[in-house]
Amino acid sequence: MECPDIRQLADAFVAGELRTETIHAVYHHLERCLACRADINSRSALRTRLQDALLDAPSLGPKPEFMSGLRTRLQAEAQRVQAHRAVRIPGWLALAAVLVLTVAVSVVFRQEWFPAARTVVQAAVGDHENCALQFRLKEKPITLEEAARREDAVYRVFQAVPQREIATVSGSARVLERHSCVYAGRRFAHIVLEYQGQKVSLLATASAGAGRAGWPVGGSSRPMATAPIDGMSVVLFETTRYTIVLTGSVSATDITSLAEAVAQPLHDALGT
Repeated sequence: MECPDIRQLADAFVAGELRTETIHAVYHHLERCLACRADINSRSALRTRLQDALLDAPSLGPKPEFMSGLRTRLQAEAQRVQAHRAVRIPGWLALAAVLVLTVAVSVVFRQEWFPAARTVVQAAVGDHENCALQFRLKEKPITLEEAARREDAVYRVFQAVPQREIATVSGSARVLERHSCVYAGRRFAHIVLEYQGQKVSLLATASAGAGRAGWPVGGSSRPMATAPIDGMSVVLFETTRYTIVLTGSVSATDITSLAEAVAQPLHDALGT
């Protein structure tokens, strides 16, 4: 990559929005280009200062009705772009949307239940990296049926839900594998999907905050994006007893679309 390419991708790189191979190419360039490295560092510092400023003043955070309207607009735009591939979202609008969503999510994650959710999310990302992408687990995965016999009958739900082919506003996803595995002492139902040319993991585990649903909307829990972790986009939603996490090297918009496509079927199948 040359410097003009890096400058064009800089904001998406800082936001964790690039695909894995592009991230590696950017890192390779930064190893030998001090000017681009300084530019990336300054952008990252500015982003952090903006987020911290809003986190320290929750009253300045976006209102729920604004976030709902923004989500609707982004989904509509994604559908329009999918239908007309030649149309591109202006870069400043995409950056502004990502920044607002990330800051809003960060504010929510400072709420009382954040520590428990953070632990689950970090374990889920670790499981994705060490099971779906490169197998380095200490304990061999087992079938969902075996997990249902050993642990909890709920694991049988994930034998059929979500369905093998999943349609989203960003494109289709396909289930590659279903099993149960353990990472960081936590057992997951693990569904590996192919989506946007990448492996994406759907992981379900018992909620540390059982008895407290996430964001109930029309009888369901609304998927919530978090800030990227280890370069992975992350979305979670909760039922009364279970936390569902989706993670992978796809954009925040794409993984949120996938989460919204599977949230209601899973919520209905889990019963709460």
